[in-house]
Amino acid sequence: MKKRLKKTVAALIAALILLAPLCALALPSPEPTKEIAEGEIDISAISDEESTITATVSLYYRYENLPLVAPQTRVITAAPDESLLLVIANELFSGPDAGHPELKPLFHSQTRAISVSESESTLTIIINDAAYIGLSDEPANWRSDNAWKNEILLRRRMALESLALTLTQFGKYSRIMVLVQSSSDSGDTERLTSRFFGDNFVKVLSPLTRTTEYLLSPERAAEIALEAIRQKDAESLSMVITESGRQYAHPSVFPTVFSFAVIGAEVLSGSGSAVAECEITYSRFGAEKTITYPMLLIQDNDIWKVSDLSALLSAID
Repeated sequence: MKKRLKKTVAALIAALILLAPLCALALPSPEPTKEIAEGEIDISAISDEESTITATVSLYYRYENLPLVAPQTRVITAAPDESLLLVIANELFSGPDAGHPELKPLFHSQTRAISVSESESTLTIIINDAAYIGLSDEPANWRSDNAWKNEILLRRRMALESLALTLTQFGKYSRIMVLVQSSSDSGDTERLTSRFFGDNFVKVLSPLTRTTEYLLSPERAAEIALEAIRQKDAESLSMVITESGRQYAHPSVFPTVFSFAVIGAEVLSGSGSAVAECEITYSRFGAEKTITYPMLLIQDNDIWKVSDLSALLSAID
């Protein structure tokens, strides 16, 4: 797969050079940092200035109403007597900022991290029991509504993945042990339990590990785009295309797509771009045709989106 991708990547380098000025207009200028591996933060990029510690990190939230989480880049500042990880966790719990209306919180607004500690590759975080409170739009009788039961289960799973993704991005921790401190007078602390999912039968949950089941990756963005075209669903398509492509997002011009497969994607280092290799079977002049298409995606306000919808539609017209 990588050999095939490299061939398509080479063909797109010239296009990326031409697109660079446009991408610069669409994307915020990143803070100067060293090249880092995907999913990690460069510890050497953390600076100590004027008695504070700062780091540029990714915080993960739900993207629109999709069953996916996406990052928001934020510069975190911690005082000398504060734990940077504790500040990062509380920034996550505070929810996305106003500049990202497409991102939705996954924890109750009163959730707070109380302390963090580490032992080898395990990070232990103590949070308050507001984590067991549902989000403000969740009905009190959700257990009697199958649709809400499924939605709440999805939300809780995404919440735990967002916490794990946020706290494991340092590349130092492989497990996150979550403890919950009671708000009662006793102040007892216990392991996070299935109460978080609304279970009546309470059991202790395992430590969190880094997973990407719900992460909006370039592959996922490509899949959403192609499925939206297949279903002639302009609303879903608009979530994963850049602003410039929305003028083409009309079901009346969508070709007939029978099936597709996203084989894989390669992120182009340092460019904020990726190429997803897609096999698409569609109707052309009444006949069935299959092509391999290198779909270009860019990070638009941290979100992976299809860069050139017009080119995609032309390729399968």
